[in-house]
Amino acid sequence: MSSDSLEQKIWIEAPVAEAWQAWIDEERITQWFTPSAHIEPWVGGAFELSFEPASQGRDRTRGCKILEIIPHEKLGFEWKGPGDFASFMNQPEPRTHVTVQFFLEGDGTRLQLTHSGWGAGEDWAEARSWHEIAWSDVLEALKHMLEESAEEMRELHGEDDDDMEMDIGLDYYDVLGSSSRHERREGGFTRRTTSAPARPAPAPPVVSGKEISALLEVEEEEIEVDEVAPRPAPKASPRPAAGKQPAKAAARPVTPKAAKKKAAPKKKAAPKKPAKKLAKKATKKVARKPLKKAVKKKVAAKKKAAPKKKAAPRKPAGKTARKAARKAVRKAVRKPARKKAKAKKK
Repeated sequence: MSSDSLEQKIWIEAPVAEAWQAWIDEERITQWFTPSAHIEPWVGGAFELSFEPASQGRDRTRGCKILEIIPHEKLGFEWKGPGDFASFMNQPEPRTHVTVQFFLEGDGTRLQLTHSGWGAGEDWAEARSWHEIAWSDVLEALKHMLEESAEEMRELHGEDDDDMEMDIGLDYYDVLGSSSRHERREGGFTRRTTSAPARPAPAPPVVSGKEISALLEVEEEEIEVDEVAPRPAPKASPRPAAGKQPAKAAARPVTPKAAKKKAAPKKKAAPKKPAKKLAKKATKKVARKPLKKAVKKKVAAKKKAAPKKKAAPRKPAGKTARKAARKAVRKAVRKPARKKAKAKKK
């Protein structure tokens, strides 16, 4: 095995917690690295990425496991090469491994990727140079995704990077750690988790002695309430004496127009048609209009396309018809008689 390892470094303007989550969360890693992933975030857990989900064995890291995990600091896992280098890179031993380290630097994260375990020979050298370019492109894609999401979060919430990092970090520890389970063995490997740190309770407000004495010396203001004067009772109208009726108001004179109106018989209003029938008629009319137009167009088109027929000669009516019939009979009778006469003369 060659001792030369491949190293790539990049600075990302995003909190460490976001960069860490982008590597261990299955949904998050598919946004920048691979179309499909299966990740179990503990030592000995699976770290399988599928670059061609349709294919079963080509271009995927099936069988690779996590070798080391320290939340927000270090992630180590096994690695397989693509199809061109599968014959020597994808054997159980030797197998290359990748270590990703996370460092807080300024307002962002410095990420260092180390790919080690390379073999000797021309094939291994070609695979190493290919991975050098590939890992550079992968880290650039991660930087682009994280910085865009950080900008969106700032626009939505208006929070600083430090506040956002603190919130995300606490949420991650709440999910990863548990109060009843710190170690778990799976497949011969030990899974270690850290318990969630207790969130600090808000400190009580500090009040000085001077402020307390000032509050005690403040006299309560007496609010004088004016007495509301009682409203006078409404005056009762005088009732008429027993046996006497109140005088009626004088009636207004009736005008001749009003008298005519009273005398004239009232016209009975036409019975209103039910709303449903009116609605049906309206819909029928609306539906028939386009049909009528279409029928008229078809008839007009047929008339234009059909050839024009010649008008038949008019037959003579009445006496003229009789005369014509007589002439025809005479001609039919006279022709043979004339022929016979001519034949005798000869």
